[in-house]
Amino acid sequence: MNSSNFNFHIIGFTETWLKPHIFDNEILNSEFQIFRCDRLNRIGGGVLFAVHSSIPSENILVPGTDSFEFKCIRVYVNSCFIYLTLSYIPPHSDLSVYMQHASLINSATSMANNADSIIVLGDFNLPCASWKPFDDYIVPICNRSCFNEFFEKMSELGLNQINLIPNKFGKCLDLVYVDTSAKCSVIQSNPLVLPEDSYHPALEISVEISGIVRDNNHQTSCFCTRFNFAKANFKKLNTELSTITWPNYNGDIELSVSHFNNIIMKLFEKYVPIVIVNKSKSISPWFSKELYKLKNRKTRAFKHFKKTGSLVDYSKYSLLRRQYFDLNKKCYNNYLNKVKKNIVSNPKSFYDFVNSKRRISKFPSAMKYKSIISSDNDIISNMFAEFFKSNYCNNSSKTFSYQQVLCSNTLINAPVISEEDVLFNLNKLKPSFSYGPDMIPSCFLKNSAKYIYLPLTRIFNSSLK
Repeated sequence: MNSSNFNFHIIGFTETWLKPHIFDNEILNSEFQIFRCDRLNRIGGGVLFAVHSSIPSENILVPGTDSFEFKCIRVYVNSCFIYLTLSYIPPHSDLSVYMQHASLINSATSMANNADSIIVLGDFNLPCASWKPFDDYIVPICNRSCFNEFFEKMSELGLNQINLIPNKFGKCLDLVYVDTSAKCSVIQSNPLVLPEDSYHPALEISVEISGIVRDNNHQTSCFCTRFNFAKANFKKLNTELSTITWPNYNGDIELSVSHFNNIIMKLFEKYVPIVIVNKSKSISPWFSKELYKLKNRKTRAFKHFKKTGSLVDYSKYSLLRRQYFDLNKKCYNNYLNKVKKNIVSNPKSFYDFVNSKRRISKFPSAMKYKSIISSDNDIISNMFAEFFKSNYCNNSSKTFSYQQVLCSNTLINAPVISEEDVLFNLNKLKPSFSYGPDMIPSCFLKNSAKYIYLPLTRIFNSSLK
């Protein structure tokens, strides 16, 4: 398939009929990353996602998918994540198969935070159901009441079906469930594969994604980029390092360190890939994984009730709210007992708890010393300097006589660090891909030791003068 003929960012296929011996690059060119689930034990079936390389994407592993044609991925767009699932359910399948897919969808969507978006796609093959607009929703009308259990389960997940485009026989077999129907639209599209399947018209789904502003009083989520040193090309990095002629670094130590860091950072940008990292942290340290999931279910149930105003939906929300409060209380008490038990061996957990109750970070936003209050980092540093100076400097006018007095020409010689010592200790480092504020991990220091020990030795000795 020639991907240059269309401008889609994400493509989903059901009934791919693919087998493991067919490679991804035989399906689409390198502009797309392929995520697929092939049917292995018989012909037909299979699902596939193709995501354009300009969009960061990853496969999401959902337990229990081995026996089902189901795929879940996560993409990162405009500072937020979108979770997408794709299902294929063969015609005339039993209700239990539908409920298993609903359970897989529940497992996948429970990984999402409140600010993330969810899109559930699939060939569900339910010709017994027709879809009718009702107020702001599209509701199913099914002549086989047993399948209403599946539709109710999808509704409990806070998902709304938005596709009304029928096939040539007037049936809607391909469903599109979303959690933000106001920002999604579905239209019929020109088929990417000919001839077009009479039962499954090609659909084009447009999603409006805006930047996310999160409430810092409850849950914060920070999206940032980091160097992925696990996939760094150390061979090319070291080759370029070997060609560098390092200066003596005899001048200003700040300028010397800055010069060294700038060279290293430029090499990192060339030979170390960058990944997007989502760091989510609750201010409530007693939260368990089960409690997070229950909180998300409760939030979605409340949103669904606000949309429908139905007493049935309110009852479901009320039940989840009670379950959430009970589990939250249980987790909280268990956490308190654990903090009390370990307060001597692990005092940090106690202060984490105190900070979570005070709803502050580890460092206050402002500091007061004597009559001065400031949030400026430089002024705060000077406050600390003045405070420590006051503890060590004696302002008394008294004079003391000493029996021994240092000679005026007494010199204290600074130690000299040898190149052999630096190289030896660099090679002894335990390699790690993580790094601190300097952005230089120990895996780089160890892997590139013989190329950087010389400038580091010069910087160390210069700092001791």
